[in-house]
Amino acid sequence: MHQVPFQRRHDLSYLLDLCIPFDEAFAQFYADADELTPYAVEFRYPDALIFISPDHVWTIIEIAERIYAFVLARLN
Repeated sequence: MHQVPFQRRHDLSYLLDLCIPFDEAFAQFYADADELTPYAVEFRYPDALIFISPDHVWTIIEIAERIYAFVLARLN
């Protein structure tokens, strides 16, 4: 198992950059990371009024589930 030092950042592309030297298959998720990264911060603040259409919510959930399944498969 590899230990990789990392900074705490709300940027999924940054995490992909750390993973790709060990497994280039992570590169397939750059567009998905760009889609998900804004939601890592925006919902943390109660005064942020963000509207997301129900269809887009399901799209985001599907993206997150696809990445999650990929990572789990790589860890096993």
